[in-house]
This record gives sequence, structure tokens and C-alpha cells, in this order.
Amino acid sequence: MEIFETCQEINGLLSVRNEMAARNLLVRLLAELDRTNTPYPHVVNHMIRATGLFPYLQLESASWDEKYVHRAF
Repeated sequence: MEIFETCQEINGLLSVRNEMAARNLLVRLLAELDRTNTPYPHVVNHMIRATGLFPYLQLESASWDEKYVHRAF
């Protein structure tokens, strides 16, 4: 699964307000990244935040505002 192409697809789903499909695709991407032990690129943390799946933020690669949102959640 290509990370950036998948994030682009997730963003497209979010832009047409198909949040459920975007979350499902993101969860599959996260499972693949975990399976291959791949650190999340910043764009993946952004997609996590955009879909509201805050518990899945990878804090090691998160920006300060993503860390704040994670802590607040």
C-alpha cells in the first residue's frame, strides 16, 4: 500500500464528506504500517487528526499541535 497515494485517497473521501470510508481506509493503512513496523510520516498523523482517530497518533512523529490534541483527547 503506497502511503502518500492512500493519504490522497483519504483526503478525497473527506472532501466529499465520506468520513466512514476515509476512516476505514486509514485504519487499513495504519494496520499495514504497524505490520511492517514503518514509522508514520507526518501526513499520516495529519490524516489521523482529520478523521478524528486521535488515539492512533504516533507521538514520535507528531507536531506540537498534534501532541496537544492527543493530550487533550
